[in-house]
Parts: sequence; C-alpha cells; structure tokens
Amino acid sequence: MIRANMAAAPAQGWLARPWGRRAVVAAIFAGAALLYYLTARRTYFYDSDTSTYLELARSLVAGEGYVFDGERHTKFPPGVPLLLAPFAAWFDGDFALLYRIVVTTSLAALAAAAWWLARRGEQRGPWILGLCAASAGWHEFSTGASLSEAPFALALFLLLAVSERVFRGPRPNVSAALLLGLLGTALVLLRSAGLAVAVGILATFVHQHWRGLPALRGPAGRLCGLLAWLPGLLAAGAWMLWTAQPPERPHGGDLGHETSYLALWRLADPREPDRGMLGAAGLLPRLSENLGVEGRHAAEVLTNLPWIPSTGLSPVFAVAMLVCFLGWRRELARENPLGAWVGLAYAGLISLWPYDEGRRFVMPLAPLLFVFAAGGLRDLAGRWRRSTPRSASRLAALGAAAGFLFHAGALFLRGQPASLQSRLDLALWGMLFAAAAAWAWRPLAPSRLLGRAPRLPQLARGSFAACFLLLGAGTIVRVARTNLQLSGAPLRQLGAQQAAEWINEHAPPDACVLATDHAALRYATGRSVALLPVTGNRARLAAALIDERPDYVVINAPRPNEYFKPSETERLALLQEIAPGRLEEVARTERVSIWRIPRD
Repeated sequence: MIRANMAAAPAQGWLARPWGRRAVVAAIFAGAALLYYLTARRTYFYDSDTSTYLELARSLVAGEGYVFDGERHTKFPPGVPLLLAPFAAWFDGDFALLYRIVVTTSLAALAAAAWWLARRGEQRGPWILGLCAASAGWHEFSTGASLSEAPFALALFLLLAVSERVFRGPRPNVSAALLLGLLGTALVLLRSAGLAVAVGILATFVHQHWRGLPALRGPAGRLCGLLAWLPGLLAAGAWMLWTAQPPERPHGGDLGHETSYLALWRLADPREPDRGMLGAAGLLPRLSENLGVEGRHAAEVLTNLPWIPSTGLSPVFAVAMLVCFLGWRRELARENPLGAWVGLAYAGLISLWPYDEGRRFVMPLAPLLFVFAAGGLRDLAGRWRRSTPRSASRLAALGAAAGFLFHAGALFLRGQPASLQSRLDLALWGMLFAAAAAWAWRPLAPSRLLGRAPRLPQLARGSFAACFLLLGAGTIVRVARTNLQLSGAPLRQLGAQQAAEWINEHAPPDACVLATDHAALRYATGRSVALLPVTGNRARLAAALIDERPDYVVINAPRPNEYFKPSETERLALLQEIAPGRLEEVARTERVSIWRIPRD
C-alpha cells in the first residue's frame, strides 16, 4: 500500500490539475518579468560582443553587407545581427529599449521551455520552470549580459518542442520535420555552438532509424529525417566556407582574434596566444580539463552556487554529475532522445572550446539540465526502493569515503592553504559519510522511513527551493547593481567609455585607432579601430604598426582578472621600445591612457 501511494504521489494535489499548473506557471512568468524588467540594463556597457553585433547590424542596414569596419566579418554568424537590424534601422542608440527586447526574448525562451515540458509530459514542469526563472545565471543573460544567449535558448526549446511531433508521432510528419530543420539552421546562424544541435539532430535520426520507430519508416520517414538534419549541417558548412576566406587586407599582428573561432580554436590559449598552437596531443588534455570546468558550471546552474572550486572533488559537483548522467541515460531511452543527443554533442563541443566563459555556455541549456537532474533523481529513488537498506547504505558510505579521501588528498598535494569553500566541501563529505555509516549501522527501509515521515519528499523539495533562492539572491543583487550602475558597482569598461568620449571630441573622423576594446570604440566613435595585438612578440607588434598605421593607441589601466596576457601596459612598453620617442601621451585618466603616433 505504501509503495502504491508513493507511486501515485506525483499525481496528487492541486498542482497536478490543469488550472493549478497554469496558475503556477503564470505566477512564475509574472515574477520573472517583474524582476527582469526592473533590473535590466539601461545604457551602453561598451562590451565587445554587443558592440560587434550592433556594428554588424548597422552595416547590414546601410547596405554595406556583412562587414565590420569595412571588412568582411568572419567571427560571429549573422543570426544575431540580422535580428538586430530593425533596431539599428529605427532605434539605434536606445539601449533601454534594446535590453527590454532582450528580456522579452528571454521570457519567450522560458515560454518555449514550458511548451516543451508540457509536450513531453514532464510532471515537474512548473518546478523546473521556476528554478530556471530564479537562476542567477538566467537572470544575468536575460538582463543584458549577452545578446545571443536568449534567442539561442528560444530557438533551441522551440526545436525540442517541435521534435516531439517529428520523432514521437505514429506516422511521418513532413511539415514538422521541415520546421525542425529550419530551427536547426537558425541555431547555427545564431551561434557557432548551434553546430552541436545540428549534429544532435543527425544522431537522433540515425538512432531512431536503427530502433525502427514508425515516425521515420518508409520514403516519407526518410524524407522527414533529411529535412530535419540536412538544413542545419548545410548552414554550418556554408558558414565554415565563409570563415575560411583570407582577410581582405593584412593584419600583421593578428593571431585569429578577428578572423574566426576556428583560428582561435587552434591556439593553445586564445587569452595568452603566445603559448602557441595546439597540437593533436593537446586535444585530450583540453577535453579532460574542460569537461571538469563545464561540469562545475553545470553544477553551479543546478544549485545556484556562485562558483564551485576546481581543487579536489566537490560533493555538489559529484552528486550533480551523477544525477545528470543517470537522467541523460533515461532521456536517451525515451521515444524521442533528441534532448540526450543534443546535450552530448553540446558537451563535447564546449569541452573542446578554448574559452572558459563561466556559466555562459551552459546557461541556455538550463531547462534541459534540470530535466536531466530530475530524471536522475527519479532513477536514484527507484534504485533506492529496489535495493536492500544495508546494501544501499554501504554503497553510500563507500562513495562518501572515496570522495572524502580524494578531496583531502587533492588539497594536501596542492601544497597551498585551502579556500573556505574547499574546507566546507571536505566537511560535507565527512557528514555524508557519517550519515551513511549511521544508516548502515541501523538500516531503515525506504517504505518505513516514508511511513514515519510521509512529507519527507515535499520537505526536501521545499528546502532545496529555499536554498536555491537564497544562494542566487546575492548574485542577482550584484548583477542588478551593475546593470543599473548604482554606486559601488563601477563599469568594468569605463576606460573604453572615457576613451570613446575623448576620441569623439578630439580625433579627426579619418583617424585610425589601435585598442584592445576595438569593437566598442568602433561602434561608439565610428572611427577605424584595429585590435591591439594580444602578444609580447615584438615582430607582431611592429607589423601591426606597419599594417594599421594607427594615429592613436588606447591603453587600459591594469584591471583585476585581466582577460588577455600580456597586459595592455606590457604591450605599451614594447611599443615604446619598437618606436622610441614616437608615442606621445595626449590624455590620461585613472582607467585609460591615449597615445598619439604622428604620421610620417
């Protein structure tokens, strides 16, 4: 009787009724809309990606083609600039409107995720939606941190929702397959990572064809498969051909930062390109390292923790990866396994990517990650019910002991004082072992435990939701303060803003500028701005002076957590050695200095 009640529990309560679920979803959207619109950015932040997208949109509107600063652009696909073209045509410069559009797109992505969860019959759909909306990472990119994540998430969850009709129907659905292919193409054009989705669609078609499911049988089924996966892969191939074209004019100092992501991928570290190219032997170390890095970011998304230390083995990371793996296996066994294949292809792609951008790369997949986690928890619960109390407790104690010893050994071998969070992780491993050992000492069957505490599952879910909200609140407040530019939250790109103001006032319209923040200065000033090469190589810096013939060089003052190495001040010192006496300082603030190079 207890087991029957446990199995029926998810279907009980007002949340299981259609009106109850709709009421909860409406409340989630109302709360998210209020929070996002009130804390979204209002002004231009001089960030590189936003500036590049807006400048490309301007070029499209002006009829100049897909060019940046007069040259063919081969780094970002054209999807986001195309979406921004109407804004550039009619509202250019109205950044409050721009970021309200970003918020609206993010809310539409949540709505697409809600549609996908409903179509797949997800029992915990409102819970998953609520956790996504309350996620600090989702809030950050929804309120202006990026212009590409929200439309990418919108297209992705529309695609996953449509796929339920393509792969689960009783017969082939050609129109749904065509729509799936068009959405796959849109994802490739929005972000280079969209290639993973196109690969995931192809893998799903092969998987489903091998399983012999009715939706892909016969000529109509094969046509559906072709319409589903071919357009996205063709779009990816066309974009790669576009990016393979040589630059229209020489940039002697560039190492790939302004050509294509493929060129950057070949570098050992694009943030420190002087480390050289990545050989075939370096792929496996990059893959293994980045799997851990992106796995920690996925765990941050699932728990709302601001960060998870890389040293040792965090129990949060270990448990999150375990439940996600178990949930991924359940997803792969579904009649429509597209979510599993997209997740696998995406994980492989970002694990080979040379950049670590925090939670940004995994954030658009947040609803999918929560679905994996929910499936993994259901799998663990089923295993727990089927196992004997003594065997389950011993397995848990063994796992906790192994985690404790591994984490302690990693901290010891590191040879440096452990951070507070690393020490807390060690204590948590110890508590998990103590709890499992106590359970092993006096085993208690799941049915007896739930019989004594029937509200334990609801209490666990409520406690997790409360901790999730509390853990994310600090990050949301910090991001909101930065977005609204409140006191104590200075603009990181303040140097670029000050340089742009000086250039607009003092530099002639035909001046050429050399700067690390070249995209922001190009968009804000309209001058020709080239990238100050990210290198300590004197020959490359000298080549940049010859090829670009700059009138001004903009140098940011040292900033915490410098993005590139060597720093701008180190590169300035090399330029002064290369061209002794030619660089004349014409402006300086606490955040930036501007140097003039007289023309010969």
